[in-house]
Amino acid sequence: LEKGKSKAQVEGFIRFVGEDFMRHVEAVVMDMNNTYFPAISKLYPHIDLNYDPFHLVNWYQEKVINALRKAEYKHIKKEADEARKEGRKEDADALMNEAKKIFDSRFFLMTSRTALEARDKANKELNKENRERYKALGIDPPSNLYERRENNVEALDEVLKSDEKLATAYALGNDLRSIIHIRNASLMEAKLDEWVRTAQESNVRQLSLFAKTILSHWDGIKNMAKHGLSSGIL
Repeated sequence: LEKGKSKAQVEGFIRFVGEDFMRHVEAVVMDMNNTYFPAISKLYPHIDLNYDPFHLVNWYQEKVINALRKAEYKHIKKEADEARKEGRKEDADALMNEAKKIFDSRFFLMTSRTALEARDKANKELNKENRERYKALGIDPPSNLYERRENNVEALDEVLKSDEKLATAYALGNDLRSIIHIRNASLMEAKLDEWVRTAQESNVRQLSLFAKTILSHWDGIKNMAKHGLSSGIL
């Protein structure tokens, strides 16, 4: 628990816990930053690297989902601008509506379908409770009463239907979440290898780049199945 992300922090930790402690360590779990592990593995080659699954998913969301969302928004907006210059106002307005949906979709795309379904269910119940509370008091709800959104899944599906690349990236993101929680090492490695091939063949630039990230961090990801560690407890 020190400030900084350099080799010095690792050396300070090792001095603090001592040699006997380090000899009994089987694996370390960390984010996708590779600053720490070379310092550890050089002194203790028996220790495995286990990347934190949350950080891998978070990286995927930023480098693939969010990056693709921004790219698709810019692409459609550019088409809308060209249509407007050519005097095709209706086409331009329709394209800008499409672009706005994609621009506003960050929350839906960065959240799993299961989580969105749970949120919709909870919001429906909360909205119902609010309405019943006013009914019990014998008064009408105020016109500006805040109601929680109940159609997150519907909004997600609308975006995915309108953009094939985002739909592919979202589906592969869900697959990746499932794969990194497999606790059979050989099965996990086989599924991950299949996932990488699919990403490479997707014709989506962001997915192809992330496939390279997976390959360059292969051992630390594979060891998620072997050790099942997470830094979430921190």
